[in-house]
Amino acid sequence: MTFRFLSIAPMINSSYLPTFSDLVSVIGFALAALLTVIAALLLLVWRSFQTRKLAIRKAIPAGLAPSPFPAALTRYIIQQVQQFLDVETVLIQAEADYRGIYENAIEGIFRSTPNGRYLSVNPTLAKMHGYQSSDEMMAMVTDCETQIYVAPGRRAEFLHLINQQQVLTEFVSEVYRKDGSTFWISENVQIVRDAAGTVYYQGTSLDISEAKRDELVRTLAEESLRQSEERFRAIFEQAAVGIAETDLSGNYIRVNQRFCELVGYSQAELLTLSFRELTHPDDLVLDEDCEEKLFSKQAASVFMEKRFVAKDGQVRWANVSVSLVKNLDGSPACTVAIVEDIDSRKQAEEALRQSEERFRSVFDQIEIGMNLTHRSGRYLQVNPAFCNLVGYSEAELLAMSYQDLTYPEDREIELLLAAQMQAGELQTYSLEKRYVRKDGQLCWVNVHISNVLDSQGNTLFATAMVEDIGDRKLTEESLRQSEAINSAIVKAIPDLMIWMDDQGNYLNFFSGGNVKIYNPQAFVKGAKIYEVLPFEHADLRMAYARRALDTRELQVYEYQLEIEGEIRDEEARIAAVNDQEVIFIIRDITERKITEAALRKSEARNRAMISAVPDVLVCMDETGRYLDVMEGQNVELMKPADGFANKTMFDILPQHLAQQRLGFVQQALKTGQVQVYEHQIEVNGDLYDEEVRIAMISENEVLVIVRDISEAKRAAALLRQQANREQSLNHLTQA
Repeated sequence: MTFRFLSIAPMINSSYLPTFSDLVSVIGFALAALLTVIAALLLLVWRSFQTRKLAIRKAIPAGLAPSPFPAALTRYIIQQVQQFLDVETVLIQAEADYRGIYENAIEGIFRSTPNGRYLSVNPTLAKMHGYQSSDEMMAMVTDCETQIYVAPGRRAEFLHLINQQQVLTEFVSEVYRKDGSTFWISENVQIVRDAAGTVYYQGTSLDISEAKRDELVRTLAEESLRQSEERFRAIFEQAAVGIAETDLSGNYIRVNQRFCELVGYSQAELLTLSFRELTHPDDLVLDEDCEEKLFSKQAASVFMEKRFVAKDGQVRWANVSVSLVKNLDGSPACTVAIVEDIDSRKQAEEALRQSEERFRSVFDQIEIGMNLTHRSGRYLQVNPAFCNLVGYSEAELLAMSYQDLTYPEDREIELLLAAQMQAGELQTYSLEKRYVRKDGQLCWVNVHISNVLDSQGNTLFATAMVEDIGDRKLTEESLRQSEAINSAIVKAIPDLMIWMDDQGNYLNFFSGGNVKIYNPQAFVKGAKIYEVLPFEHADLRMAYARRALDTRELQVYEYQLEIEGEIRDEEARIAAVNDQEVIFIIRDITERKITEAALRKSEARNRAMISAVPDVLVCMDETGRYLDVMEGQNVELMKPADGFANKTMFDILPQHLAQQRLGFVQQALKTGQVQVYEHQIEVNGDLYDEEVRIAMISENEVLVIVRDISEAKRAAALLRQQANREQSLNHLTQA
């Protein structure tokens, strides 16, 4: 039989430490082992004795009885040996049990020396550190300081604590694996001394990497939560928006400073109030609706714009976002409201609304055309005045662009200006152009275009103010024509024109060349009238100038002036230009005066001649209206009691004679030849014969000469009768 000495290391784990009873048990096992050895020796002795006893029995003669004492001793020894053998069996089984625990423990078990070498390690510890076996680990690890512990000085700290405390529990360290990777362990170690007093350390090692990770995660989570709470607290207190927390009854339980500033209450005051007490009465229904949505789980958060009544009674608009905070079991805990002050925005919106209303009112009611156009030129909005100007309805214009209305000859210049505006080279421009109205008529307009930009400087649309300048264009054209005519007149007029102020200073002058200038050496711009004309003429002219300025009426007078030894007749016309200036038009009328004198003589002769003519002379227009009538002496007239003024020949003559005369008048105007005809007319019961001659004076006037030929007709009739009688007598005589 082979006997083995048991060497049993204490089996401990991280949650169990060796005690005094454990040491007693170990010592008991050692004593049991010693007794086993003694029993084995005794068994050997007993077996040897039994062998010799058998030999002696064989040598003793038959019948000889053995001594009883040795037999009793033998039985005792056998009993003792049997007991020791039973103990051995128990110890062997215990050793096997503990060896199984040692080798299959879920914790690493080790024994090491103070200088850092392992005396023994179980397979679990070797596997934890990445070694194939316990022997490999003990062979390769020669210094725990550098090969096991990651943190420098960690082994030294271990030695210090174990020597100080004798027992070290939950010593947590980061350690190396064979491949250099690291993990975390927790060690429970005690000092052990053998019989010789040698010190070594034995204990357990537990892989706590997962627990360490959990701890790290928990630590990070706790730190994150702490930081989150700190951030929330900082945000809550320093937020630019109001934050208010209310219980399920609506009472404030926490508010930040910004909310206090918004409503004008202190935190202490607000914690005694509910949100309903601060809400504008008209918005309470809105609050109740939001509460219903939150608590009925229709929405996780609700948003609304509402009014708060501040402590000073002022109404403040706010944008409120309310969320429901729940307990872990999902039940409502409280509500949190984020309150943004939008009072300024609301005021701006109200101002904008009023501005838009004013703009709309002006836009719709202003008499000048206005429109808004897209970058493409399409009309976005037009006012009634613009519709009236171009003759299209609003709906029709919104389907058109300004290019559709612009007269083709004016499109090129406007497209060029629009391109410059879109390129940012222009922000506004003005243009006079023509629109083609819906009825095809052209209308002149003055268009003022401005760009409207967004905050990024991009064009949103353009505004156009469209002024109808048709009347102005007509006026300008008339003025241009008038100026052209005036310029031509000024150039063609033979008169002398002088611009003078109320002090008698010559401002400008223009001479047509037909007026001789008195004292031409002094006649210059800036000269005074008293330096140019004789005193009496200058004084008279100043008097007329003052009268023209005072009355704003044209002043005309004639005078004679000796120039270069010759008496010249001149006419002066004075008109006020403004409050301080007049214009003189000096005309030499010497020739006219001579002509007028001759004309007066001629008119006197003509009237004498006409008064001696017995015929009636009538000037009439193409319609037969009498323009002038000169009555002869020997013609009976059908003269109206109120005269011939504003009368036509249809008012004077019988209708058939008037119609006959109108035909000859039109023939005379058409051919330009004198028309002669005769007719008879009854005047006061007497029948008269008249000869009518009609001659063209102008393209729409004729001269009608009516001569009474009644006597000539009667004389001719008598002559014809006399001739007939004479002819009859001649026939009779010859017969």
